[in-house]
Amino acid sequence: MQNSSYSIAGGPEAAQLIHAQATGAAAAGYYVCPVRITLDDRGKKQMAPPGSWNQLSTNDPQSVDGWFRPGGPYAGWSYLIDTEKSGIVVVDLDTTGGKNGPAEWAALHGAQTLMSVRTRSGGYHGYYAADPDRPVFNSTELVAPGVDTRGIGGLVFAPGSFIEGQPGQGYSPVEKWIPPHQLPRVPAAMLLERMAANGGAVRTATSLDLHIDPGMARHRLYSAAETMLATPIGGGLNTAIWRLGAEAGQFAAAMDADEEFALDFVHRKILEHAQIDELDGDDRRAAGRGVEAGYAKPWVFQRLEDLIDLDPAVAASLAAGGVAAEQAATGLAALFMSAEEIKALAPPRYVLDGLLVAKSVARLSGASGSYKSFGVLGMAGAVCHGGTWAGKQAETGVVWLLAAEGVSGLGKRISAWEQHHGRPFGPNLRILPKAVQLGVTDPAAAVEREALIELAGQDRPALIIVDTQARHTVGVDENSNTDMGHVMATLDRLKEASGACVLVVHHTGHGSGRARGASSMFGAMDTELVFERKDSGVTARVTKQKDDEEATPIELSFVAVQGTESGVLVDGAGPTVRIPAERWDAKTPPVIGLTIESYNGPARDLTLDMARWMAHNAAFGTAGRSRAEAAVALGRKVSDGSVRRAWDVLVSLKAVEPVSGSNTRGHSFWVPEDQRGG
Repeated sequence: MQNSSYSIAGGPEAAQLIHAQATGAAAAGYYVCPVRITLDDRGKKQMAPPGSWNQLSTNDPQSVDGWFRPGGPYAGWSYLIDTEKSGIVVVDLDTTGGKNGPAEWAALHGAQTLMSVRTRSGGYHGYYAADPDRPVFNSTELVAPGVDTRGIGGLVFAPGSFIEGQPGQGYSPVEKWIPPHQLPRVPAAMLLERMAANGGAVRTATSLDLHIDPGMARHRLYSAAETMLATPIGGGLNTAIWRLGAEAGQFAAAMDADEEFALDFVHRKILEHAQIDELDGDDRRAAGRGVEAGYAKPWVFQRLEDLIDLDPAVAASLAAGGVAAEQAATGLAALFMSAEEIKALAPPRYVLDGLLVAKSVARLSGASGSYKSFGVLGMAGAVCHGGTWAGKQAETGVVWLLAAEGVSGLGKRISAWEQHHGRPFGPNLRILPKAVQLGVTDPAAAVEREALIELAGQDRPALIIVDTQARHTVGVDENSNTDMGHVMATLDRLKEASGACVLVVHHTGHGSGRARGASSMFGAMDTELVFERKDSGVTARVTKQKDDEEATPIELSFVAVQGTESGVLVDGAGPTVRIPAERWDAKTPPVIGLTIESYNGPARDLTLDMARWMAHNAAFGTAGRSRAEAAVALGRKVSDGSVRRAWDVLVSLKAVEPVSGSNTRGHSFWVPEDQRGG
């Protein structure tokens, strides 16, 4: 759509038009800012916004309406569009001084736009959606004569705006605003190629989650610094600063250092280059934008030999001499860090204070029935809401639950947690009810595995729970250090892509207190947590904490939640249930005040579990509880006969007492010990 120029130069008609155009732009998603446009003595445009335009610009229609409505503070002013915030690139086709920008653009086979604006000089502004992976910055005739770009850090005078006091010196209005995301994608690759061919210092985004040897990444960082140092002032220096910032941000994020660390490095290099004591605003903005862009797309560090194994294209490149020994040596030398650089690294950031560290791999192991799934669900709830688990503060974030085990009972556990805590999990909990194989080499599994890693990089969860290791490693020999090494490599990639704590749920070996399988997995873990079921509840022991002191054992107890057929783990050990003196069988003599620890009678485990559950839920109202409800609340698969035998033991001990009434047939109350008869 091409619009003819118009001749408004100000006044009520212009104010009314600007009000409508600017409000429409904001409603469509464009960031706008008021501005006055005038000409200086040489006929050059001058702009005067009411403040910093890139801070003031907004796409809130109410704010914009308030600016430009009759009587508003900027009624009668023109306005500009912030191209970076709006997510657009504007291609400016100039027709002055013998240039023919439209013809040059056509010769380059530039994409046609759905929205163009006739400029004051007779050229055109073509509006395009930005390419998030190939940022296009402002340029003047680097693409072709008469072809300029406005993108990152850019602005354009907007449709309907005018040069004050200059009839005919305006920008044509648009008939309909097309939202930025509906515009055609800018041909960024072609633009960047043309800019580079014409001598421009092109700023390109670093690859998302690109795997690289740490030494080579460090080599790239210092190469970018050398490039910036060699760039003359006025010869694309801001572009070189941005590139250095992007490399520094990407490298800092991979090392888990903060953005300030990267900015300080860039600032020191700029000062060294310019031999000045203080940076100007343009330098700071270029450095800040570069660091921000790089920090959002961190390197994923891997050893060179791992890269060869993982990526055939890299292996082929190396075989062809793509990485020379000298270059590798330079990268290795650059990898060394000083003590000061090490001390400047950010300390570990906890997802769950003192227990689970961000960007780490942890494992929670326990025997069957040790409430592992209840434990990780409680951790998930704490992270989803920024609450606490076992008295430990969680950061707020998204949680992925890769629930390949116990899916059928997961809904009940979720309901129990939500009812107990009085709030839903909300959108921060995202459940994948299937297994993604983390170690097998089957092509289909490999594709799904790569997709999972890609999604982790996009979603950036704070906690990823893999429940369980066995279900996600089908076909892998868990006792093989080689096989489990491949699994660990996948877990590391998930960690690096997301920045999350990846928490793996696993089983302990029969009769042991350590995780089942290859010993190399324990060595590779940042944190190892073991759940041990006790008669009074669960004890969580931290058997390894790589970068911190091992936490003291955590005591937890299981509490059933009425109406959910499930329950939750709560802080603190549960009460020890004392059973009255009885002869359990012919081989067991009477014991006064027999405790759970010493009972070895029939259906021992189930009987004592029921006793604990009943003791925790002594207040049953008028209806009592049935033995079926008790069995379901324990979350165990047992036969009806076993449940009946355990229940009968408790009845014979007068620990439970039947409820009278036809509506409560089969229900019983728990009887406190001090109220039991002989």
